Amino acid sequence: MARALVLLLVAAAPAPAAAVDFGAEDLASEEALWALYERWRGVHAVARDLGDKARRFNVFKENARLIHDFNQRDEPYKLRLNRFGDMTADEFRHHYAGSRVAHHRMFRGERPTGGAGSSFRYAAARDIPASVDWRQKGAVTDVKDQGQCGACVPDHLIR
Repeated sequence: MARALVLLLVAAAPAPAAAVDFGAEDLASEEALWALYERWRGVHAVARDLGDKARRFNVFKENARLIHDFNQRDEPYKLRLNRFGDMTADEFRHHYAGSRVAHHRMFRGERPTGGAGSSFRYAAARDIPASVDWRQKGAVTDVKDQGQCGACVPDHLIR
């Protein structure tokens, strides 16, 4: 589930970054998977030494199968094989999804927001639609790779 969430976050929305399309035939055999991996590496210019390549290929296989299996379901979005295809969910979280907001707020003496005792500005809102596509309203842009912005740390340092 965690891996699906990470892949969802980075692959579900249309993104300017390249993604490699593939189908069931690319997952049919070890040779086909190697060919897919090599094609993916070429698109994303991923260089691996021989020892790391074998380990990364194992991760890639699992991610490709997870993406393919997910896309066979009737979901309102599809996943794509992007440049994070040979990263584990933990690696992705460590490098891209950790937040140090609480860390910085502590230094400034700010109280955490949310939870008991906090007020929500729109608590009295009524007659709201069941869903809103904020892309159509121009409120959000396409997904962008922000890289490592410096605000990310491993989960064990946040707690």
